[in-house]
Amino acid sequence: MRKVVLWILPAVLALLLTTAAWSQEVFDEGNGWFATRDLRANTSMPQAGTLRIESVSTLVGSISITTSREPTVAIIYRKKARTSQLSRAIDIIDRIAFTIDNSAKGARLQFRAPNPPPWNQQVESGRVEIEITMPESCAVVISAVYFDVEADGPFTEFRVPTSYGGLRVSNVDGALELQTANRRLIADRIRGRIQLKTSNSTLTASDLHCPDAQARIQNEGGDIRIDRLHGQLNIKNSYGRIEISDFHPIGTRNFIRGLSGPVFIDIGQLGDARLVVNNRYEDIEVTIPQSTSSSLSLAVEEDGRIEVSNLLFTSDLVEHNRLNLIAGEGAATVSATVRGNGNIYVRGRDKGDR
Repeated sequence: MRKVVLWILPAVLALLLTTAAWSQEVFDEGNGWFATRDLRANTSMPQAGTLRIESVSTLVGSISITTSREPTVAIIYRKKARTSQLSRAIDIIDRIAFTIDNSAKGARLQFRAPNPPPWNQQVESGRVEIEITMPESCAVVISAVYFDVEADGPFTEFRVPTSYGGLRVSNVDGALELQTANRRLIADRIRGRIQLKTSNSTLTASDLHCPDAQARIQNEGGDIRIDRLHGQLNIKNSYGRIEISDFHPIGTRNFIRGLSGPVFIDIGQLGDARLVVNNRYEDIEVTIPQSTSSSLSLAVEEDGRIEVSNLLFTSDLVEHNRLNLIAGEGAATVSATVRGNGNIYVRGRDKGDR
């Protein structure tokens, strides 16, 4: 019996030493934050596979993704806790688990924690900061609602269907879906199917190419700013400005709808496209090339006014609150309507103005 006791004591001592060593790996960062050192993991990724990143809603954090020509997914992450004591931080960090699953279709990263969390969410929190390098031209799907995301491809698909974090994604050729709330959203160099939505913040997009499907863009309580768009567009906004520069509409399904915010559209080329702009309680301002062949249909309420300048046109209908004009042969169609207080301004642009 004495031999058994002697064997158990070294094992217990080793366990205590291991616990103490782990405690030393959690550092005080100041301002109430404690963090582990950088933790690393790797996993394989099939060609054109999908990386799925999932987290429980009790965790907050950030995800940064870049691509390379290497065939593996390289992950660096840190687990953090906001609390008042080191011992409490260790307890919180120990409750955050990380797992990797692989399949023939791709890889899945999961961050888990108890739900409800074993910490006071009013004054404490668990956080994960992740840096990922993954193969080029793969897909990414993120289900981590309280994580900020920054990613630079190329990706074939990038989806964040539900979020309350800030989103910034660039270089996607295939499909992009980003939806958040009360946080900024930025998209750049996107080609293919595009869906962008946020609220109470700014939505900024540039260099969009969507000739085969409408780019659907929506905001509520914030501005929408788009620079360089070739393709079909469906925008809806309320209580914020809509600004679109270097817009090259394609096809007949281009719709812009605003409410209680001005709309500014600078068209690079119209071709034979059709554009419909509706606004309520604010102005619409459209700039088009002088050489455009287009038919303009413009309407305001009783107290509104319509101004057209720097364009050669013939009038088809002239009323005090409605104006139909034809420039050139009228190949393209632009329809603009303001309901409530608001005016419409259409201006021609010389070739050297841009």
